[in-house]
Amino acid sequence: MKGLPEGYDHGFAERYARLQLIDWWDQEAVSRATVLVLGAGAVGNEVAKNLALSGIGRLVIVDFDTVEMSNLTRSVLFVPKDAGRAKAQAAADAVRRLNPAVEALSVVGDMEWDLGHGWFVDADAIVGCLDSVRARLAINRICRSVGRPWINTAISSSAAEVTLFGESGPCYECTVGEDELVESRRYSCTGFRLPDVSNKIPTTAVTASLAGAWATQEAIAQIHRRHGRAVPGLQPGQRLLHTLRPLGTLVLNLTADPACPQHGDPNPVVRLNLDPRSATAEQVLEAGGPDLEELHLGFEFVQSLACGRCGHRLRVSKPRPKVHDALRFCSLCGEFSRSATEFSVLRRGDRNALRPLRRLGVPSRALLLLTGPNRSVWALLES
Repeated sequence: MKGLPEGYDHGFAERYARLQLIDWWDQEAVSRATVLVLGAGAVGNEVAKNLALSGIGRLVIVDFDTVEMSNLTRSVLFVPKDAGRAKAQAAADAVRRLNPAVEALSVVGDMEWDLGHGWFVDADAIVGCLDSVRARLAINRICRSVGRPWINTAISSSAAEVTLFGESGPCYECTVGEDELVESRRYSCTGFRLPDVSNKIPTTAVTASLAGAWATQEAIAQIHRRHGRAVPGLQPGQRLLHTLRPLGTLVLNLTADPACPQHGDPNPVVRLNLDPRSATAEQVLEAGGPDLEELHLGFEFVQSLACGRCGHRLRVSKPRPKVHDALRFCSLCGEFSRSATEFSVLRRGDRNALRPLRRLGVPSRALLLLTGPNRSVWALLES
C-alpha cells in the first residue's frame, strides 16, 4: 500500500486503509507531521480529535484554561471527571486514548508568553482555535515574522468560519478593526495584566464541528502541499464562511491592507546548539556571530516596581505581561503609584546578559531576535 512508513505493521495499514483510497493521500507524510493546535476549547477539541483519527504523528496542544462542566456540551474530548483539569492536558490524554500512535504533547500556559515560538517554525501546520482577538494577533505576528502560513477558526451559535492566512498577502491584522482590538484587551494601557474578564460567546457543538472539520482538512492539505502534492482547499487569503441563518456557504477573498505593519520580509531562522535551560544572552550572541550586538526578549522584563511617592520598592522579576496590574498599588501610600524598572534588550557586556535566559521568563524553544548593524536573525536554541 502506498505511503506507509517503514516498520509499521499490518494493523497500521488496515487502520488507515480507507484514507489511503484518496488519490492524493500520503499516510507516511501525515504520520510524520507535527500540527500545532492553539486552543483546546470546542473547536480545538474537534481539530485534535480529527487529526488523531487521521493518524497525525505529533499534536502540540496549547491552552492556559481549565475544563468547566459547561464545556461538555461542545467538547468531545472532555468528560465530567476532567472538570478542573487543564484543558490542554485533558485533550492530550484523550487523543492518546483515541490513537496511541499519536504523540500528543500539552503546553499549559499562555500561547503568547509560555509557548516557545520555535514550535511555529517546526510545525507542518498551525491551527488557531482561540476566541481572543489579541491571541489571534499574536499568532499572526509570529507566523508573519518567520514566514509561516496558519489557519484561523471562529464560531458563534449560528456561523462557523475558517481562514487560511499565507506567508504573504492579506493577514489577520488586515481584517481587525480598532474597536475589536480594544474590546479584547487583557492588559492595561501600561502593559500590566488586567483581571480576567469573562467573554463568553454562545456556541454549539454543530458550529464547532463544522469549523473543526474544515480546519482539519486545511491542516491535512498543508501537510501534503509541503510534500509537493496538489490538494484542493482554500487559497491563502480566502475565508470559508457557513451560516445557519440564512443557510449558506461562502468563500470570501480577503484584501490586504497596504499599511499593515505585519507585511515586512521575515527574518531568517538560525538554529544554535545551546541548552535553552542554561544559555545566556551573551552565549547566544556569541554563537550567532560577531556582528550581532543585541538580543531582543520580545517583552519588557520587570525587575522591580518602585513607589513614586514613598520610594518603597517591590522586587518582581517577571515579564511585564505576567505582572498583575494590582501590583502597581502601593499599600503604604494607598495609591497606584508604582513604576517599573525594566528592560527588553540585552547587549554584550550587560550584567543581565550573563543570567540564564529562563530566569528572564524566556520559555523553552523560544525564538530570540538577534540584531546587528547590517542584519537580523531569529535564533532557535536546540541542545
